[in-house]
Amino acid sequence: MSACTIAIIFSPYYVGLGDHRVGNGPNGIRSLGLVKKLERLGAKIELKEINRVDDFEGEIGRSFEIMRRTSLAVTEPSPRIPFIYYDAHNDLDPPDVHENGYVNPWICPYSKVKVGRLDFVRELITQLERRSYSPALVHIDLDVLEESRGKVNNYPSFGGLFESELIVCMNLIPKRYTPKSLTVSSFDPDAGDGDKIAQIAIRAINTFVQSL
Repeated sequence: MSACTIAIIFSPYYVGLGDHRVGNGPNGIRSLGLVKKLERLGAKIELKEINRVDDFEGEIGRSFEIMRRTSLAVTEPSPRIPFIYYDAHNDLDPPDVHENGYVNPWICPYSKVKVGRLDFVRELITQLERRSYSPALVHIDLDVLEESRGKVNNYPSFGGLFESELIVCMNLIPKRYTPKSLTVSSFDPDAGDGDKIAQIAIRAINTFVQSL
């Protein structure tokens, strides 16, 4: 990779609660040395941490304040950017579809590539060849990993990606298109296999950055 600056927006929240369930995932990944490993690749790291929102009322109040603060942390607004999205669950819905009041997936743009339970690498290549994805927002819910790899959270995925497939995909995307960001989420380090999954995440992130 060429020398670059990477801003890490550290947001350890779930429904606005700090270090709670999958909100504790960023802590698990960070604690195993992610920043130092990226710096060894020659990247300059700028760490931005979203402050706690305990004074806001309820799940919706806290969650929307987290979204507001995150939008301010993203210093270069980029509307209508293509979105490459890895998830094993079909919950990327706008509010008029997702009627149960769960606000977590509402923050996502609606333009997406959904990689289902297929030949993942081949399907990704097929999708990427259909249109230009430069620049792209890349999002990984870590529960896209096959459940036999370890427990990512309390919603395991049968038939998901093996680590080797995830690494190949993370290597492929930056070589074909210019990514604007990478989001890693949906990891609960207290669910059962915290350090193992965190190391997989770090390897995937490192591969992605090396391919820039």
